[in-house]
Parts: sequence; structure tokens; C-alpha cells
Amino acid sequence: MEVSPPPNGGTPRRRGEHVAADTAEAVEMRGALVRLRRATGLPVAFGGLVEPGRAQVRISELSGTATPALSALAVSSGNGLGGKAVALARPCAVTDYSASRQISHEYDVA
Repeated sequence: MEVSPPPNGGTPRRRGEHVAADTAEAVEMRGALVRLRRATGLPVAFGGLVEPGRAQVRISELSGTATPALSALAVSSGNGLGGKAVALARPCAVTDYSASRQISHEYDVA
């Protein structure tokens, strides 16, 4: 199993654990994603902090994903599910991601 150093410092994680550095924000977000999945039954949840001065989010936490493919992906406002959440400044969900017409699909190959 490969170990990658986190981009912003903190404790490195093994690939496959799908988590960011253990900062207070990361720990809080990780817990929130787990609670969100439990409360809603969503199979997957992801999140990150909106970068200061930029209309984008860098995905830093993944919950329920099979691979770390989305980890550290920078998502622009309005693009994809994460970008919709940035644009609306609230969490968003779809029932069938691949077939959804409610979001754009720029990041589907990530």
C-alpha cells in the first residue's frame, strides 16, 4: 500500500483510506460526512473547504468511495455536483449521479 504525504502537512495516510491530513477541519469534515451518509443513506459523500478568494473547492475528504480518484480534485463553482454545492453555498445530492441532468459532468473521468 502506497503512502502519500498530504499537500498541506499533517499526518500522511495510506492510499485507500481516502482522507486528508488530520487537521481539526479534516477531522470535523470526516465526521460530518459519516453522519450525513448514516442519516440519509447516501452511498458516497465528499467535501472540502472553499479556497479563500477562489470560487472552487478542493476535495479533501471522501466517504464511501471505492477509490481515491477524487481526492485533491479542484472543482470550480457551478461544475459538477461539488461545484453546484459551491455555487449554491449548501450541500447538494443527486439520486443517480451518472444519469443526473441536474449537474454537469466535467469531472466524470476523474
